[in-house]
Amino acid sequence: MNKNIGKKFGHLTILKFVIHKSGFDYYLCKCDCGNEKVIRYDHLKSGRTVSCSKCQFGAAYKHGLSHSRLSFILAGMKQRCYNPKTPHFERYGGRGITVCEEWLGNDGLLNFYNWAMSDGYSEDLTIDRINNNLGYSPENCRWATREEQVNNRKNTIFVKFNDEKIPLGRLCVKFKLNTHLIYIRLMKGQTIDEAIANYKKRRTIYE
Repeated sequence: MNKNIGKKFGHLTILKFVIHKSGFDYYLCKCDCGNEKVIRYDHLKSGRTVSCSKCQFGAAYKHGLSHSRLSFILAGMKQRCYNPKTPHFERYGGRGITVCEEWLGNDGLLNFYNWAMSDGYSEDLTIDRINNNLGYSPENCRWATREEQVNNRKNTIFVKFNDEKIPLGRLCVKFKLNTHLIYIRLMKGQTIDEAIANYKKRRTIYE
């Protein structure tokens, strides 16, 4: 019998071994809430995963959160806002962006964890400030895909195409266009339709 069967990590109890893949062992675990989930053993052992993420048990289990993905996200926010030696400090702390008091101090990580779990957090999402001129707080933050986050940046260029306002980068990806060349044509006064037509015409000539 596998010696890890029956071990408990946080609110998760190992039920059975599932597979060894890419150098890692995966186990089926049962959360105290009743949900079952397959989790990497090293994530259990390090405290990165302490619950099934579909319940609130993990919010009360502070031990182990220091090695979770959320702890690294919060640490990155603090560095950008309060460490002048951080490469991106000028864009954050340098212009007054801060982290709310609720997410600082001894209970900051636990409070951040509670908010994240109740606000739709999942490991494929990143934290995004709704208003880029305001700081990190429950009222001004959301969990978004990387595309949504890029589209929310202050310097994102939007164009009107087919009566829809969309980011230039997304339009170029959709139609396999060179974003830089399209941008240059727009700066020369061409409309987005003219820029795309001329780009395609130029590409046809050289193909």
